Amino acid sequence: MATPEISQEEIEIATNVDDLPKKGSLGIIALSLDANTIAPMLSLDKAQEMDGDKHVRIKHWSVQDEDAPSLTSKLTFSNDTKADLVFNFGVSGPFQIVKSKTNTGAKHPLAASEAT
Repeated sequence: MATPEISQEEIEIATNVDDLPKKGSLGIIALSLDANTIAPMLSLDKAQEMDGDKHVRIKHWSVQDEDAPSLTSKLTFSNDTKADLVFNFGVSGPFQIVKSKTNTGAKHPLAASEAT
C-alpha cells in the first residue's frame, strides 16, 4: 500500500503549481505483484534415450592394464537457463570430483575475493 505523490520534476515542469493535487489527495494504491521464477538446475549433456532419460555408462575393470579404460570419466553438466547462477555440486558413494570448470560470470558469495 502506498500514497502517491507528485515528484519534484513534475512540480518543476508544471505550468501552474496551484493546479497540482495536494499531498495525500491522490488516495492510496495497492500493487498486486505476480512472478514466475526459474527452476535452477543442472542437466547432463547427454542425448535423451528412448525412455526419456539420459544415461551414463561407466566402464571399470577390476584389474588395471594397458587395455583397461581410464579410471576418470568426464561428465558435463549445463545450466540451461539464461541466468548466471552459482551451483554447489556433490557426489556420494565411490565417486569423487577430481576437477571442475565453469564458464559463467557468476561468483559464489563465499568465494575468496581477488585482490586487484
